[in-house]
Amino acid sequence: MNHFYMGKSSAYIRPDLPPERIEYGERLVTSRPIRVEEGSTAAVIRGRFDTAIAFESGGYAVADFKTTEPA
Repeated sequence: MNHFYMGKSSAYIRPDLPPERIEYGERLVTSRPIRVEEGSTAAVIRGRFDTAIAFESGGYAVADFKTTEPA
């Protein structure tokens, strides 16, 4: 699905979305350490996203495609 949508408008996925550009497909991401104010604990968020949509104004949104059949 990622290859199919690559470079298309996000409105192609869902008509009520603003017409932004689908830019990245399936990448592994890791956040910077998120520190807890009180103490020395930190957490990192890590995972793989399906698609990132690039906004003309800057920034990104992450889309997750579901490909399973409904029960």
